[in-house]
Amino acid sequence: VRPNAIALVDAFNYTDHYLGSVLGRYDGNVYPKLYEEAWKDPLNDSVVPDGYHEYIRPLLKQQLRNARL
Repeated sequence: VRPNAIALVDAFNYTDHYLGSVLGRYDGNVYPKLYEEAWKDPLNDSVVPDGYHEYIRPLLKQQLRNARL
């Protein structure tokens, strides 16, 4: 099926917008569109995501203390 996957999906004649995926773009401009879509995501509105300092940073610091380098 893999060699024919693109042809099978194209046979259903869905638009790129309907599929909602930048990876399967008809025009092949995957990386520029992936970059554009990442900037549109609400998670990328701030430099540091909410909850980073409260939840993630303590975990990272704990792992650095426990690491055996």
